[in-house]
Amino acid sequence: MSVIQHIRARLRRFTKRSDGGLSVEAVIILPLMMLGFGLTVTYYDAFRARTANVKAAYTVGDLLSRQKDPVDQAFIDGLADVFDYLTDDTEASWIRVSLVSWSVSQDKLLLNWSKVAGTNPEDELDQADLDGMLDRIPVMADGDTIILVETHMDYSAVLEHLPFYTTWLHSGIEFENFVVTSPRFVPKLEFVS
Repeated sequence: MSVIQHIRARLRRFTKRSDGGLSVEAVIILPLMMLGFGLTVTYYDAFRARTANVKAAYTVGDLLSRQKDPVDQAFIDGLADVFDYLTDDTEASWIRVSLVSWSVSQDKLLLNWSKVAGTNPEDELDQADLDGMLDRIPVMADGDTIILVETHMDYSAVLEHLPFYTTWLHSGIEFENFVVTSPRFVPKLEFVS
């Protein structure tokens, strides 16, 4: 038997055998299955965190709208702690609470006060920032006041520390909310130093 015939016979026998096929399929499919599972967990967790963030922002706004007594910086700091607790936040987050009123005679929104609290606070809202938010605030009657709650949270994904994550997926996700609430029991929420 020549060498070529021997090689042909071995190749024929190799192509007809099927043992070991499961191992080859597992080597090909297992990484794809693990990637699919990881992406599913990541997206589920991101949507869970986003939903918790929105609910926490509305909860903070609702807590402020029910206040009858004036609030102080310690109260605002406590609201930031409530926000962190509700969102189960371990990253940098902050809240900004502002009281805004509408003046027909001046035909503009007026900023009564603004305070910030949290891990990495932004600046307090000023009148120039408020003028740029006119399209985001609902129409108000003359002299009406609203409580404006802005929240911010940095989100880090479950799989963010894996080497391929930043190559394939977006990291550095931030959740921001803008909640407008009217005071319920008093015409204007006061701030005391």
